[in-house]
Amino acid sequence: MTIDVQNQKPENEIELEKVGIEGLRKLVTLKRAKASYNVIVTINSSITLPANLRGVHMSRFVESVKATPTTASSIEDLAELISKHALEKHGFDCQTEVFGELPYERTRPSGEKEGSIAQMFRQILY
Repeated sequence: MTIDVQNQKPENEIELEKVGIEGLRKLVTLKRAKASYNVIVTINSSITLPANLRGVHMSRFVESVKATPTTASSIEDLAELISKHALEKHGFDCQTEVFGELPYERTRPSGEKEGSIAQMFRQILY
């Protein structure tokens, strides 16, 4: 039988503001009105761990990310879905950050085309 260490009362009761995962990467397709873009996003997701708990079930964060669809209309929607899943699984305040880079072609005022990169970032608090 396995002992559920995370739910045991800790020796020192200290609330931790940020417990979770950082740097989890996922390939998603952002569907826009005119085109779809494949983007590798980086995900950070954490909860506030109450002082009366000893730890957190880390696999629940990965489950929250895996449960999100690989297609979204925006990076904001993706971050919101991950936060909702994490909140449902943990039941505590959740913070999710999703960021990535979207390569695109733009036209300079001279008419010349050039490659560029749009930085995308969204933070959701629940």
